[in-house]
Amino acid sequence: MKLERRQVLKLIAASIGTGSFAVVHQRVVAQTLTNQVANSTKMNGLNRLIYASTGELLRKFTSLEVSPVDVLKAQIKRYEEVEKVINACTYTHFKSAFIAAEESEQRYRKGNPRALEGITVALKDEYDVKGWFTTAGSNVLKENVATTNHPTVDKLLEAGAVLHLQTTVPEMYLAGVTWSDLWGVTRNPWNLKYT
Repeated sequence: MKLERRQVLKLIAASIGTGSFAVVHQRVVAQTLTNQVANSTKMNGLNRLIYASTGELLRKFTSLEVSPVDVLKAQIKRYEEVEKVINACTYTHFKSAFIAAEESEQRYRKGNPRALEGITVALKDEYDVKGWFTTAGSNVLKENVATTNHPTVDKLLEAGAVLHLQTTVPEMYLAGVTWSDLWGVTRNPWNLKYT
C-alpha cells in the first residue's frame, strides 16, 4: 500500500529537527503497516466469528448455530490477511486443528461437549506440545521438539480446546516487548507503531 504524498510530507515535517532519516523511514513504515491492517479489516467486514467471546461461541456451538469448523476457517482467513504485517505467529497447526474442530462439531451434535469444546487457543511459544517446536524465541532452541505436553496443554486438550497456532515471545521471555532475532518484531495489531 502506498502512502499519499500529503501523509509522507506530514511525517517528514514531524521528523524535522531530529536529523535522522531513520526516524522518517520508521514512521513511514509504521503508517503503511497501520493502513494495511485497517484496510484489511474494512474489506473483511469485521467478521463476528473472529471477535466473538468464548461465552458467545459456546452458546452458538451448543445451539448448533455455528460450528467450531466455521470459526477456525474464519480465523485462518484473518490470519492469512494480516499475519505478514503483524508477525505474531511462529508455527501454524491448521491440519490437526481441523481434525479437532470436526471432532468438537460431532460432540455438539451428539450432546456431549466438554467445557471448552471447539474453542481455538493460540499457545505462546513457551508451552510444550508433544511433537511441536518450542523455541522460547531463541536461535539456540530453534530445533527443540517437545517430547511431552505442558500440564496446561493437557488441561486444554481435556477440556476440548482446539490448538491451531503458536505465537511469538521475546527471546527467552526476558523482555517486555515481543522481538527476537529468531522471529523478528511482532506488531501491536491495534497500533502497528508498537510491538
